[in-house]
Amino acid sequence: MKIPNKNSEQLADPHYVMLSHDVDATCIAMVQVSNGRLSAAFYGDTGAKCGHSWYYSQRRVNGLNINTKCVWLDADHSGRGFNARALSFHTRDMIPSFDKLELYNREPRYICCSTPRYSHWKHLLPNGEIIFFDPPLKYKNDSLNEEMEGTNENPDDAVDRVQYDKDVWRKQGEPEKYYRRNNRIPSTRLAKRQGSNVDPEHLVLTELPGQTAREICEDPNSVGYDIVSFVDMKYCDLSERKLYDLCNGVITTNCFDANSTSFVGNDARLARDESSVAGGPKKAYTSRDLWK
Repeated sequence: MKIPNKNSEQLADPHYVMLSHDVDATCIAMVQVSNGRLSAAFYGDTGAKCGHSWYYSQRRVNGLNINTKCVWLDADHSGRGFNARALSFHTRDMIPSFDKLELYNREPRYICCSTPRYSHWKHLLPNGEIIFFDPPLKYKNDSLNEEMEGTNENPDDAVDRVQYDKDVWRKQGEPEKYYRRNNRIPSTRLAKRQGSNVDPEHLVLTELPGQTAREICEDPNSVGYDIVSFVDMKYCDLSERKLYDLCNGVITTNCFDANSTSFVGNDARLARDESSVAGGPKKAYTSRDLWK
């Protein structure tokens, strides 16, 4: 979705971005901001690194053979795994220069513990107030490309010195009871949601590099769908966070058959309405996506 500039046709640099969503959960893979002079992009991997609820996506990072994660925004938190209605970021800190990326990968606290740089917010309304750098940071040129902006002069200047309340509705220091009482959102919770699984009747099958069923099962912040990964040849039952092998010529029982999308128990494929004596999942998928 493209949002046009409405700044009276005057060129201005976008300094901060805040997205606040409604009750229909959406997974954001990328937010790109550009005015022809400044171009920056927020990727879901950044949020996932900092504890934002996430899932895999099909969005490919520009120029690279990798796919970014997406992060969930949902106002009523219908499902145990959703933890944010809004996210915000400082655009200059999302410029993909070598020094910035090296700093964030080496020391995640320089992005995850810097509320103005990036944050996810549990309740923040569309007219909510985010935290700014005050005074603004000063930046050096990138060591590999002097035409690009590198890190700020003193990286520690960006790290939070106070603990901000990420559960606010409108602004820091608000009367909590007032906002909680006056901003209740009717829940759209679906009965079929199970734990971190937003739709137990949907299955994702992926061949995309780096997307493993093990990571989905083992990361406590993953939220989405059961997944078959042909990368690590595993199946993750996300409702229970249990990992199984895919059936093959050697593994023929207590495994998941990707062709029939059903669990194979002890010497027999389980009917979709039967429980597994082998402890396997009872599934009835009505839709599926194949990513490749």
